[in-house]
Amino acid sequence: MGAAIQSGRIPNTTSLSDVAKTAEGSALIQRALENVIEGPSFKGSHRSAQFLEHIVKQASLGKVEALKERVIGVELFGRRPTYDTGDDAIVRVTASDVRKRLQHHYSTQGGESEACILLPPGKYVPELLRTRALFDHPDIRQSRGEGRSEERRVGKECRS
Repeated sequence: MGAAIQSGRIPNTTSLSDVAKTAEGSALIQRALENVIEGPSFKGSHRSAQFLEHIVKQASLGKVEALKERVIGVELFGRRPTYDTGDDAIVRVTASDVRKRLQHHYSTQGGESEACILLPPGKYVPELLRTRALFDHPDIRQSRGEGRSEERRVGKECRS
């Protein structure tokens, strides 16, 4: 895994809620999610696919407060609100599995993806790496504080 991703700093990414502000952005997120979940890297792991769908949906809606370990454990995995996250690592273990599956997907199947969904280590808030130009939309440029287009194809950031 690349050093930027290992440290939790993923360059050239945008929050899903910023991208989802437009119809094109929402459609892009949905295509990226379907591409990953329907690919061979997520076959055989309903839990990981369900986890990824859940965190992408919450992040797209801007509900990052719902992307905490305990909240995910309760909402997604049906744990009691008082469950001990130290004794029950389902969220951490599933997140780790999702990261491995995403890395595998983008290194084997995702070479032509228009965007990558990334999950930084130690976090449950996914980020989107645009691999082709959509950052030209003014809402997305403004949210990033930039006026430049992010033209790129899937690069080391997705595959690392």
